[in-house]
Amino acid sequence: MVASNETIAKFYDDLSAKWWDRDGPQNIIHLLYDVTYSYIWKKMASLANNSLGPVRSFEDLKVLDIGCGGGILTERLAKDGVGVTGIDINENLINVAKDHAYLDSTIGNRLYYFAESIEQHANTNEEKYDVIFLNFVLTYVTDKESFIETCVKCLKPNGYMFVTNESKSWSSWLYYICLLHKVLGIFPEEYSYWESFIAADDLSLIFKNKGCTVEEVRGVYYNFWKDRYYWLPTASLDYVLCARKN
Repeated sequence: MVASNETIAKFYDDLSAKWWDRDGPQNIIHLLYDVTYSYIWKKMASLANNSLGPVRSFEDLKVLDIGCGGGILTERLAKDGVGVTGIDINENLINVAKDHAYLDSTIGNRLYYFAESIEQHANTNEEKYDVIFLNFVLTYVTDKESFIETCVKCLKPNGYMFVTNESKSWSSWLYYICLLHKVLGIFPEEYSYWESFIAADDLSLIFKNKGCTVEEVRGVYYNFWKDRYYWLPTASLDYVLCARKN
């Protein structure tokens, strides 16, 4: 079973007030970027220096964060000098992101938020972005092929897309659904729709069919015993996928 749009909207509405609380339910997102952000940053550095034509610095990059939520990654990129746009269909979360961004007057000229879908955004932003992020969004998307096609539409040629998602595998079912959700109750039901997870190989095929080359896939997972994320040599739990538009 996959959650209804109304169920997901209410779930994230309830989370919005505690989005930036490191002791709250969204701390898991903070923990993810504690581990993956340095990898993302190094990849972006190589892109800025080698792959994106006239782009020669982070300030020149145009970055889109799809499903940005309350802006954890979006704001971190802006603080590090990147020009970034965050979009989310949940207006409450966009308001949380905007309110938190107001606390830092140094990032206002390079950080923009919009309450809209990628389909709406793509209508006026075709081939605009050098880098696109899509983190833990695909689980809530029914037509993943069409969704990825729309995302790729917003990428410049040779632009890069980073996707973080749960893998659809027996390992992820045993760990996330059986252990963390059903036994320990750590993962809420709204995070636990295994039927809508997607394996890295299947997502790679979608990107290939949409005119992209998958440059790298790295496995990652949340260790609840130590309350942190770790890199894995396999993409059987979670993964970060980096794809380039041909």
